[in-house]
Amino acid sequence: MTAAPEYRTPADVASILGISRQMVYNKIHSGSWECTKISDRTYRFDEEQFERITSGRNTRPMKSNRARFEAALNKIA
Repeated sequence: MTAAPEYRTPADVASILGISRQMVYNKIHSGSWECTKISDRTYRFDEEQFERITSGRNTRPMKSNRARFEAALNKIA
């Protein structure tokens, strides 16, 4: 029998990293940190996702609005 995967709440992650819960939610909503969405307002981090955060490897590369704007201009030009 295999053990069920452990999930961490945003509050757990905030406590471990020494940041506010709101900062964790901001990272989730901006797309900087990947997590599992359980319901409309419930998020959980599995061990792999948490390891990526603590090691500094973000899972989704982010583009600034300026970079998106320039890419759109290049497409039309």
